Amino acid sequence: MALRLCLPGRDTVDHQLSPETAFPLTNTLIKGLSQPPHVKELEVLAISGEQQLEYFITPRLESAPIASRAVPFQQSLSEYSSETPTVPDSTTDKLAGVASKHLPEELGIELCDVDLRSIRMWPVTTGRVLLETNGALRQSHFDWNDPFVETVRHLAATARPFVVQLLVGSGSRAKYVATLRYAILHPNYAIASGRDESEHLDTGRQHPIEHIWQNAGLRTNYDLPISEFASPGLWASHLYWRALEPEDQKPRLRKRQYMERSDSRTALDLYTGTTEYRALFHGRPSSNKLYEKLGFHARIPLNDYTLRLFGAVVPLYYTESPWDSVPGRAAPVITTRAVIRQAPGTEHSHGHTSRSSSTDHTSGVTVNTGSEGHDQLLRFAVEYFRGQGDDAWIETQDGTSIPDGGHQPIDGRVRTIEVEFSSLSKPANPLTNYARAVAADRPVEFVVTNQQKARRLSEMLRQPWKDVTDTGVHLHTQTATVHLPTGQIPVVPAKGDESNWYLDATGELTLRDKTGVVLASGSATESVCTLEYDNPRYEYSESDESHRIVTADGVTKATYRTRSQLLDKWTLVHTPFVPGHLHCLSGVYIYYQSGDELVEFDIQASWDRTAESATERFRGGLREFVETYTTEAPGESILYSTFQEECQSLFAVRSHHEPPNKTHIGRALPDAVAVDDPSASDRKIRDRTLLYPPGLRSPDLPFHKQGGDESNPDTADTASGELDEED
Repeated sequence: MALRLCLPGRDTVDHQLSPETAFPLTNTLIKGLSQPPHVKELEVLAISGEQQLEYFITPRLESAPIASRAVPFQQSLSEYSSETPTVPDSTTDKLAGVASKHLPEELGIELCDVDLRSIRMWPVTTGRVLLETNGALRQSHFDWNDPFVETVRHLAATARPFVVQLLVGSGSRAKYVATLRYAILHPNYAIASGRDESEHLDTGRQHPIEHIWQNAGLRTNYDLPISEFASPGLWASHLYWRALEPEDQKPRLRKRQYMERSDSRTALDLYTGTTEYRALFHGRPSSNKLYEKLGFHARIPLNDYTLRLFGAVVPLYYTESPWDSVPGRAAPVITTRAVIRQAPGTEHSHGHTSRSSSTDHTSGVTVNTGSEGHDQLLRFAVEYFRGQGDDAWIETQDGTSIPDGGHQPIDGRVRTIEVEFSSLSKPANPLTNYARAVAADRPVEFVVTNQQKARRLSEMLRQPWKDVTDTGVHLHTQTATVHLPTGQIPVVPAKGDESNWYLDATGELTLRDKTGVVLASGSATESVCTLEYDNPRYEYSESDESHRIVTADGVTKATYRTRSQLLDKWTLVHTPFVPGHLHCLSGVYIYYQSGDELVEFDIQASWDRTAESATERFRGGLREFVETYTTEAPGESILYSTFQEECQSLFAVRSHHEPPNKTHIGRALPDAVAVDDPSASDRKIRDRTLLYPPGLRSPDLPFHKQGGDESNPDTADTASGELDEED
C-alpha cells in the first residue's frame, strides 16, 4: 500500500496551483524514516497521470525484502503490481499521519494501491544521478536552485509522460543515502540527454537536462566514460581489447584501470539505461559496483540540509492525457483504499473504487464500508468497550446508510459507534452520521485515531457549516448529486464554481454562483431535487452514448464523448447538508486511540475551564453563543424562551457546571444584545436572529431517502464522479 499525495483543483480549476509552486518533502521523509517500526527506505514516485502528475510515497521496513517488490515469480515487468505488500498497512497509516502534519492543507492525502503494469515492460532510456567519487555537492548552489524541482519542470516541458523516482534511506557513513532516476516515455526515441531533446522533442527547456545536475556538482549515467566509445543503443566492436595490446592503444577509462569484456557490456547497459529502468520499476537502489570502478557513487550521501533538495511535490496538470501520445502504454491504475485528507477543489477521490467501498447504483453515492485502517479501528473500539464489561458490536453493512457499530454500557442506553478514520476531509460525512443517530434517538460515539483529529471533529460538530456570510451560512455538501425529476443533474462551470448552498435565518436554501447570483432557492425542509434551477443540466444519451450539457429549455449547449471530458468543463451540483441543530454536540461522545486505550475527548470550553466565578462562566458561554450562532438583523427578533433554550443546550455540552437559568442569562448578556423588559409578556431579543431555525429536517439526507430515489441510474453512475471505470 502506498501514500498518495493529491494535487488540488481536480474538479475546481481555480484551486489549481502554479507549476512554479513546490512543496518540499524533507520533513515528511525525515520523520517517516524515524517512525517505529524502523523504516529502512522510502520511495517517492512522481509519474504522469491522466490529468495531473501523481505522487506516491511507499515505505519499506528493514525486515522487508529489498531484492524486488514485484509479484512472486515475476517473469517480466508487465506482471508488476504494487498490491503485493512489502510492509504492514499500519506502517503506511503512520506515514499518512506524518504527512498530514508536515504537508500543507493544499495537498490531499490518500492510502492506495498502485498498479504499474499498464506502463508495460519494454525499457526506455532511464537516467540516474551520480556523484563523482572525489566530488562533492555544491551546497552554495542549493541556496538558489533546487535540482529535483528543476528536473520535474524540465521533464514536464517535454509534453510526454515521465517518471521520477527517489529512494532515500539511512546511510552508514552519511546520515542519508539517495537514489534518483528519471525517464521520459517517448514512443520512438530514447531521450537521455540535451542532444536527444533538441533532436526529438518539439518542446522543452532552453538548457539540457544534464546541466541541472552538473551545476550542483552531480552527473548522470550519460556522463559515464563508456560514452567515448559507443553511442546509446549501439554496440561498438572496438570496446573489446586484449591486455596484450600496446599501452598507448588501450582506451583509458579511469587511470590505468581497464574493463573486462563483461564490465564493458554492463557499462553500456548502464549507459543506455536498461538496467536502471528495470531497477526503477522493481523499486531497487541497485548500486552497481561498476559505478565505483568508473569513479562514481550511485547512492548519493546526504545530510539534513542537502536532503531538502531531493524530493518535492511540484504541481503539474494536463489538459490532455500525455499517455495518448505513447501507444501501448497507459497511466498507472490507482485503487483508493481510504481518503485521509481531501484536496481542495476536489469533490471526491479519483482512484478506482477499492474493495472497501460499494456503490449505490440508484443514487450514485459511494457508501464507505470501511478501509482496512477503518475496520481495524472499529474492531479495536468494539473490543475495548467489551473489555470494559459493556456490550458492543459491529453492524453488518448492506450498502444503505447505517452506523458502523453499537455500544450499550451496563447501566446506559444504546449508543451508535461511528469511526471517522479518513472522512474528516469531508465534514458532511460525520455530520450526516450525527444526524442519523439523532433521527434514531440515540447518542453517538465518534472514534478517531488521535487527539488532534478529536479536536478537529469537535469543531466541525460545534459549527456544522463552512462559514457565515451576508446571505446565510455556507453549507457543506454531501457526496450525492442533485437528480431532477427528469433524471438530469444541474451543473455549474468548473472554473471557480462549486455547489455553493446557503441557509438563511428564515430557513430558505439558495444555490448561488461565485458572484452571488441565485441559481435556485426553496425551503430547507423540501428536497433540493424539486427546486427550479436556472443552471444548465447534464444528461446522458443512450442512443449515441454521449454526455450532453443542455439548457433548462432543452437546448444542447455542448456534447462530450466521455464523462472525464465533461467534468473538465463542468461541476455537478451536490446536495447540501442541512443541519438540524445550531450545533451537533448534544448526545456526542468523542474518543481517540492512545496506545491500548480509548480516551474520551473533553469538549469543555476554555471559558468554563478558566472562569473564576459563575458570572464569569455565564458571560463567556453567552458570548460564544451570541457570536457563533446569532447575527445582527435590524427589525428582527428572537423569542427569549428560544434564546434561553438554545443557550442552555450549548452550556450542557460545553460546561462541566449547571447551565444558567433565565435570570442568569439576562444578567450575563453581552452589552451589544438588546432585550425586552423582563416584565414583557412576549419577551424577545431585539435586532438579532439565530443563523437558521433549529429543528430543520432535510429529506435529502441519505437515511431519509433510502428506497425512495427514482433517479436515472445511467446518469447517476456516469455523472456522479464516483465511478471511474469509463475510458
